[in-house]
Amino acid sequence: MQIRFADKRPTGDYALVLPVAGKDRSTLNRLGGAKTAVSGALDRQRFEGDSSSVSEQFFDDNGNVRRLLVVGTGTGSSPREAAEKLGGAAAARLQTSGEKKAVIDISGLGYDADIAA
Repeated sequence: MQIRFADKRPTGDYALVLPVAGKDRSTLNRLGGAKTAVSGALDRQRFEGDSSSVSEQFFDDNGNVRRLLVVGTGTGSSPREAAEKLGGAAAARLQTSGEKKAVIDISGLGYDADIAA
């Protein structure tokens, strides 16, 4: 699996991975109008953002159906440990999905380049 860092999302088809730290769902704000539906689905699944927990959904992203992984990073662990578990959980879920590209949106988490890498 090849991993590259970028300052913006690619065009075309890709899976979106959003981390959620415990019950703090502020990262879902990046979904725009789809936030309400995704948040409702997380409630129905009893998703609480525990470390390495994953909710897989699909949402309408400006006319494109996009795979979404919401990955829990938990609370109370170091940023380095949370980032490692986030990457591991996302890779494990996407390995057999058929996706060719994935974007892990870590903006707003306060991770620096060393932690994210």
